[in-house]
Amino acid sequence: LLKTLGRHVFCTKPQVLYGELSGKMQGLLRCRGHLAVLLILEGFNLEALVEAIRFEQSLEECESTFTVSELKDIAVALETWSTNGSQQSSQADHCGGARAFVLLAWAVYLSLASKLPNKPNEGDDLPDTQKALAATDTSDAMRFWTSMVCEGEIFESKGHGHTVAYLSLVKNFLSMFLSAFQANDSALSNTLACLLGRLLSGQPTLCDGFWEGSDDLELPLHALLNTVRSHFPLQ
Repeated sequence: LLKTLGRHVFCTKPQVLYGELSGKMQGLLRCRGHLAVLLILEGFNLEALVEAIRFEQSLEECESTFTVSELKDIAVALETWSTNGSQQSSQADHCGGARAFVLLAWAVYLSLASKLPNKPNEGDDLPDTQKALAATDTSDAMRFWTSMVCEGEIFESKGHGHTVAYLSLVKNFLSMFLSAFQANDSALSNTLACLLGRLLSGQPTLCDGFWEGSDDLELPLHALLNTVRSHFPLQ
């Protein structure tokens, strides 16, 4: 898993090491699990899939993504990781949450990849999205997701730099999740809306991008607010 993802993180996205997440940022992330998860998210490069969907590109044409063979290798690695992790989750709840969050990100990747045109040739089918989603403990993933937002709030309260960059990455994943899956369940959409509110609270830069943005990263977040609004009709 690390070998395959590392090729994308360390070769195609060196700014992950030398930009927002380098140096001081690593010191700020007192929980190493958050840094590891952010690096893995960058390795998945979900933004490239959203771009490919927009321009109706195939998986092969998608910039900085994986081959079908690599996806199968990742699926095997994550399946083993999930099985081993479920046996040890009681020993390290936070590690279990990080694991669940990565598995959720994997399901998001597969869901987005399945929306691309020009599906792979017969025999080169993508790993199953529903199987990946079924292997994910969504409760653990949501708790870890919330802890990532709390970490950003701690940074802000202590006046640390790079807070916006950190929270922006978390916000972008929320957008990717909504692009991959419909948040039709009222409890889930309300929870995600609360996360979005906490991400934007006290962050003028993120707020400006959210309200003024009309790109593929912001539209799913706007749709989330419309979904939540529909849960509270005018009497």
